[in-house]
Amino acid sequence: MSADVRGALLFDGDCAFCAASIQWVRRRLAPAVPAWPFQEVNPAGLGVSRERLTREVVMVLIDGSQLGGADAFLAWAASGKGVVSRGAGLLCAEPTLRVARLIYCWVAKNRAHWRFPPRPRGVARH
Repeated sequence: MSADVRGALLFDGDCAFCAASIQWVRRRLAPAVPAWPFQEVNPAGLGVSRERLTREVVMVLIDGSQLGGADAFLAWAASGKGVVSRGAGLLCAEPTLRVARLIYCWVAKNRAHWRFPPRPRGVARH
């Protein structure tokens, strides 16, 4: 992994739902921005708390600014080059983004209740 993960999506690698969601988007949209489990980087060095990363995904942009939750996930999904990625970009606009934020909050609060196989260790994640 590169020492500089700015311009990356950080997610909870211990959350099977989170890891499955990241893999699903990677396979279908091929985002241009890498995604890393926060357990594999130094989030404090990027200005992101571990506590925040257990609640929501965070996209750290090249300039150091951050997006969180639905905003981060949709911006990451829309970073690819395909038509479907551009469609994901449409979800980043109001009023759709407002609905996406509500859905993201509900999913984040309930993710522990859904059953997913554990994320295999040692599998490439970027």
